[in-house]
Amino acid sequence: MIKVEKKPELRITMRHARAVCQPGQGVSCASGIRAWFAKHDLDFRQFLTAGIPISEVEAIDDYFTRRICAIARQEAGHGRP
Repeated sequence: MIKVEKKPELRITMRHARAVCQPGQGVSCASGIRAWFAKHDLDFRQFLTAGIPISEVEAIDDYFTRRICAIARQEAGHGRP
């Protein structure tokens, strides 16, 4: 029997969020990112300590989400921004 290793799920982190943040683009500081998490009922504390699976945010259709997912994928080698 062939054993297939499952890769850990891609996670987004504060590093990715800060890479999105640019003046005038909306969510741009820790409090803005925290507010975005609250708006979408996501666990901000988990995000800070271990990141959150990209699958938890992919369905949100806004600029911040599209960019943070693209940045995380690019960093992991899973696609382009």
